[in-house]
Amino acid sequence: MRQPDVSLEALKERLSRAESLLKEMCGLDLKDLDRVEGALRSDRHLLDAILQSTTDHIYFKDTEGRFVRISHAQARLFGFSDPCEVVGKTDHDIFGPAHAEQAHRDEQEVMRTGVPMVGKEEREDWPDGHETWVSTTKVPFRDATGKIVGIFGISRDITDRKLAQDQLRGAHEQLEERVRERTAELREANKRLRDEIADRKRGEEKIRHLNEVLRAIQRVDELIIREGDISKLAKGVCQALVETRGYVGVWLAIRDEEEGLQPVAGAGMASDYYKLRERFKTGRLPGCVEQAMASAEVSVVQLHEKLCSSCPLSWKDSAPLAMVVRLGHGEHVYGAMVVYTDESLFAEQDELPLLKELAGDIGLAFHKITIEQEKAKLEERFLQAQKMEALGRLASGVAHDFRNQLTVIGGYNELVLRKTAEGSALFRPLREIRNAVQRSTALTEQLLAFSRREILQVQVVNCNEVVQELAATMGTMLGEHIELTLVPA
Repeated sequence: MRQPDVSLEALKERLSRAESLLKEMCGLDLKDLDRVEGALRSDRHLLDAILQSTTDHIYFKDTEGRFVRISHAQARLFGFSDPCEVVGKTDHDIFGPAHAEQAHRDEQEVMRTGVPMVGKEEREDWPDGHETWVSTTKVPFRDATGKIVGIFGISRDITDRKLAQDQLRGAHEQLEERVRERTAELREANKRLRDEIADRKRGEEKIRHLNEVLRAIQRVDELIIREGDISKLAKGVCQALVETRGYVGVWLAIRDEEEGLQPVAGAGMASDYYKLRERFKTGRLPGCVEQAMASAEVSVVQLHEKLCSSCPLSWKDSAPLAMVVRLGHGEHVYGAMVVYTDESLFAEQDELPLLKELAGDIGLAFHKITIEQEKAKLEERFLQAQKMEALGRLASGVAHDFRNQLTVIGGYNELVLRKTAEGSALFRPLREIRNAVQRSTALTEQLLAFSRREILQVQVVNCNEVVQELAATMGTMLGEHIELTLVPA
């Protein structure tokens, strides 16, 4: 059906009536609508910038759990290059059934009660079988009338932190189990020795010696549980093994990333310990330590052997016995422990297994402390990264507002400068104001580029020109009683 022709005057009249009707209904004219639309476009731009640049996983869902909008980081995690590809999908399309069902129940509960779910740690199972952990916050998403129309959520990956916690918990449980096992073994060894050599005097002396060793080892086990510093633990181990009169002398060497294996603690050795440290500074390890580092077993060394011919210890001529054992856990080697005892009291069959197990406990404790220190470093770096991100956002906002103020100052200054003759007394100060505004604007642009993590554009500048500009400004500020002389290079 052919539409009737409409004249230009008729269209103008209809447009005028529509504009009048719009003014009556909204109290706004078209210019007001343009400003409202501009504000909406600005808000939409800010939201797009957040969703595109943030490293957190941000998403919006409707009441059925379908994704309405997500951040670029969330899309990349799901394996999509464009966030729009995820729109309309649900967690069942992305995750395994266990996480998808639990997430759906949580979201329905948040929408039903209107109470946000904050900082919940969730395990995510994926279709390929791997698992990740996230800290999730979900809040109800409401429309303009206050009605809940969906869910707004933010998730942050905490998989590394959870793995570190699990490793630490496992190491702690393993250490406690080893302590319980060691205590039972020590009681059994003590009972067996008492039954076997009760009728011999020398046997009684060995029992006394082993009892002292057992008390020392028990003190060490107690120290392992409560001490969280490797150096303090090493010193406590040496003191415990000597103060109970179980051993004549003890020293520990710990592997350092920069200096290699170095003695960190000793007891019962007097000035010989310092001689030993000087020996290590030369880069030459004692033969017994080199032998122990190559084996997981306890090495028994007679100090008059050829292996000890270059040892700096002064007591080697009295021929005490040395037991050397490597300190480690699994594939990690942390150092070595050397224990000196009276050869006449040495009970090889019982003492060597105890010392080996003790070295394993110490190595496990060193491993646990190392894990805790690495965890603390990761947490510190994570907190520092958060602080730097917040500082960047703050700097971006301040720089943006400052640039706007500079634009106003520069504009008014330019208007006044155009109306001022070059011979006027105000012309030079106004020109300096313009130069200062330009330099400040450049600095602001650099700050904005840094906060947005953009690549800064390096430019070649003439140093003489920069110094001359500064000299002109400083000459005005210094006053007539000070003369500033500039000598360009």
